[in-house]
Amino acid sequence: MRYTFSLDESDLLTHQLFLVSTSKAAIWRRRRSWIIIVLTFIVCSGLFYIESNAFLRNYFAILAFISLIFYPLYSRWKYKRHYLRHIREHFSGTTGKQATIEFQEEFIFETDETNSESKINYSTIESLNELPNHFIIRLKTGQALVLPKNKIENIDQLRSDLLELTKRLGVELKNHKNWKWR
Repeated sequence: MRYTFSLDESDLLTHQLFLVSTSKAAIWRRRRSWIIIVLTFIVCSGLFYIESNAFLRNYFAILAFISLIFYPLYSRWKYKRHYLRHIREHFSGTTGKQATIEFQEEFIFETDETNSESKINYSTIESLNELPNHFIIRLKTGQALVLPKNKIENIDQLRSDLLELTKRLGVELKNHKNWKWR
């Protein structure tokens, strides 16, 4: 069956944020920067405690507390802004264009309105993920197919095609329906 859809910035942003939220290295980087910020303010507060400077001690203690509470919110905002800029810079030519995919016997056949064609062998599929509003087919090459649920007409047929694909490949359709960027 053929599925026609178009991607916009929010679809690509969802893919990027999902990717970074499931990467152990990226998760560790975010936590490490949070810990470093908080510890830096705590150390500064401690230094001013030793020097008996109550104003600066309290100032840095308050900054440490605020960072402890609000840095995760800032980090989410910063990552989202960074990836949105990246998408606007590198993928502006692909957004809004109609694409068609078709599951064939040995590969996924993809075309777009610029007459570009791709054949994706099933052996290159690394994982299949279902998010609240998207299906993401990750490839071993690091690329992915992002399939927005709200822009594909026969979503139940797509889900059954993906489930059939999982049986053929021995790969599971990972359920991330509760995923949210955090």
